[in-house]
Amino acid sequence: MIKTMSHEQLTPLNSILNLSQYQLECLNGNDFITMDQQKYFMEVIWSSAKILEYGTQAQLTQMKIESNTYAFNYLETSRADLLKQA
Repeated sequence: MIKTMSHEQLTPLNSILNLSQYQLECLNGNDFITMDQQKYFMEVIWSSAKILEYGTQAQLTQMKIESNTYAFNYLETSRADLLKQA
């Protein structure tokens, strides 16, 4: 499927792994971090995961397009319907 991992994938993955490992070490008593630091780490972990998810989805979509297996679903709609949704 994906032959190599790009910098755009490895950077957020490293953030997720390193920060979660550090939090586990702190929970095991090897270090101490404040609640504010824990909250910040969790926000970084979450945002890194979202970046990784977006990049993976984009790559999978590109692969589907290139292999002609991507299907578009067309829905008929009007401008009025679109404005109601906005």
